[in-house]
Amino acid sequence: MTMATPENLSSLHIHEEEIRATSLKLIDNNPDLREHLSMIHGAMAIIYTMAHDHASATDDELTVQYLGLRLFNSAASSIKLGLSGYYQSAFALVRDVFETVALLDYMRSNPNKIAVWKSSDTKQRMANFGPGAIRKALNERDHFSGNKRKETYDRLSEYAAHATAPGFQLLASDGLGQIGPFLSEKYLKAWIEETVKFLVHGAVIFMAHFSKVEPPLLLEKAGFLDHATQWQKKYMSSNKEPT
Repeated sequence: MTMATPENLSSLHIHEEEIRATSLKLIDNNPDLREHLSMIHGAMAIIYTMAHDHASATDDELTVQYLGLRLFNSAASSIKLGLSGYYQSAFALVRDVFETVALLDYMRSNPNKIAVWKSSDTKQRMANFGPGAIRKALNERDHFSGNKRKETYDRLSEYAAHATAPGFQLLASDGLGQIGPFLSEKYLKAWIEETVKFLVHGAVIFMAHFSKVEPPLLLEKAGFLDHATQWQKKYMSSNKEPT
């Protein structure tokens, strides 16, 4: 006997889909947000291609592909939640994207550490590859005196990933706490702008791990890089520290 979906869950899903439809209309009516969503799609497409269609030549490449799968799934889940009005949960997954991209960036500069990371136990992984250790290594590599990476990570943690009073802001519409999803053009815009920035950066880094790919994939890499370059010139200031 098939169990019927409880009525409240069905009505919640209907409400989520209504918010999603309105969110997509708001995006379609805003040229910048429309370009951002197209760029997010492009980044996810190339991550999927490199993670799924490329035949890994080494165990290290396979490890990186698994991280690409995580990156894709986190982005897809964030999109599902962000368009449906769960902004705090969507931003929490943006933090996961940010953290995964940082790890991939570190591995790109230190390919000899990929196998070490994979074989580490929990204590070793946190000591040598935790978010703080990765940020420190990247800042040293890039000769950064500031702490933008930590500020970004802490902000996403404070307002989204961790249970905090400041995070209540993302649960409120017009100052009133909201149970369940709600539509906010302000939060929708902020979420898309954060997501596209980190995901495009991540897709470029992820691609760089695969220097030798099948000929059809070379064309896809080139197409994405062209798209990303045009988007970056339009929306990202060249004098800012990288994410």
